[in-house]
Amino acid sequence: MIYRQSVQNTKNELFSLLITVLSGMNNNYTIKKPWTTGDVILIIVLILLSSGSFWVRDACLQTGNTAIVEINGTIVKKVPLDHDGTYAFQGLLGETTISIHRHEVSIISSPCPRHYCMESGTIRRPGDILVCVPNRISVRITAESQSGFDIITE
Repeated sequence: MIYRQSVQNTKNELFSLLITVLSGMNNNYTIKKPWTTGDVILIIVLILLSSGSFWVRDACLQTGNTAIVEINGTIVKKVPLDHDGTYAFQGLLGETTISIHRHEVSIISSPCPRHYCMESGTIRRPGDILVCVPNRISVRITAESQSGFDIITE
């Protein structure tokens, strides 16, 4: 019996405390805002810095100047990216066509069954590669380095 009364008293105290806090009558319990002005400013600055880093990265990265086409591991053609056009190459399954437009290379047709190579999009940076595995054709971008070094370390 005593236990039930203490539980009932605890419930009543919690309920009255909740009513007091929600009504704002007791200054000991205040409800804080979830975000302060400083929090909002910090979040906006972090978002701007992180999105700005992508623009800086794209501006600093070197663009390629040559597309190298390989069939079954053998280089068959080096195409400068300055010349827009389409080029066809005979692979294991049939003819694969690549397109060069505005210094970007893409595979526009291929006889492979799933066409993953065509869905890979365009490439333009040195080291980027497009591969049609069933047809054994790959296209990679290279750049002539001015200094002859890829990287310098101390």
